[in-house]
Amino acid sequence: MTEVDATPLLLAVLRQMGAPRVAMAARRAVIVVGAATLAAMLLLAALGCGLAALWIETAPRLGPAGAALAVAGCLLVLGLAALAVALRRPARPTAAVAIPLDALMRDDKATMLAVAVVAGLCVGLAGNRR
Repeated sequence: MTEVDATPLLLAVLRQMGAPRVAMAARRAVIVVGAATLAAMLLLAALGCGLAALWIETAPRLGPAGAALAVAGCLLVLGLAALAVALRRPARPTAAVAIPLDALMRDDKATMLAVAVVAGLCVGLAGNRR
């Protein structure tokens, strides 16, 4: 009895079932990236205006050098906060996410057979709707 590699079949089924979802996710990703870029540009503009206002307000009291040092101190604090956020470690994936599919196929053939049956039913039902 020879074993058949079901990985290409499973991947084809997943592609067939997930194509509309992938397109929606891609559209959402483009919108999110565009909104995040716009938000970043507006945030930088607001930061620049705020720092200019701080400089103008503190220049008569602290002098030109003191105003520059006050603005530099604000930028230093913001930069260190951004660095702390950037250096945060990502959360570890849970054990359920980290299970490789090939090990599941090798160890638990009954589950993979059930997945193939359900995937076949889903593809068959999706074909009837068209």
